[in-house]
Amino acid sequence: MSKRTKIILIIAAIVIIGLVVAIVLLGDQGNNQPVTENPEENRQEDLDLDKLVNLPVNDQELISQAPRISSTENTLNRLVRNFSERYGSFSSDSGFTNVEEVKLYATASFQSELEAEINQGSSRTGFYQISAKLMKVDYLNLDEAGGTAEVRATLQREEAREGAANFVFYQDILLSLIRSGQTWLVDSAEWQ
Repeated sequence: MSKRTKIILIIAAIVIIGLVVAIVLLGDQGNNQPVTENPEENRQEDLDLDKLVNLPVNDQELISQAPRISSTENTLNRLVRNFSERYGSFSSDSGFTNVEEVKLYATASFQSELEAEINQGSSRTGFYQISAKLMKVDYLNLDEAGGTAEVRATLQREEAREGAANFVFYQDILLSLIRSGQTWLVDSAEWQ
């Protein structure tokens, strides 16, 4: 056998031994709890633990304790996310496409304001980008019957400038929403 073949066999043996050890160690991680001969004793321990931490024992209890949101809130949450994340993001490489995209979520009067924002343009030079991610939605006022809502959205925003380190900050935007027929629309947006 050549010296090269011996080295390859030694490396292969080390790799195989390492894999066997890893499998044995990973297999033991899930078995840290002592097992008793009687499965009922284990089940009783689980039930006692549930009582200690006031957890529901079955799925039905868990589902019944989950916070309920109405279909209107679900619709508004999607609208707030889609609008605020797009409106709160900008790149000098793509101009005001973010504002163009959110116009479909806006009332006619707010679309006019957004169009004026686009026409005003930007005086920035060099690369600039800001991205937004929705963190939280607070309903300040929700009148489903009247078709109005006031919402505060908290966004995590990250700013990137040419020649500077990225800067992460949190910012709120107040949104006024109205229902037009069956569709909810943004009527105004104000950065805080």
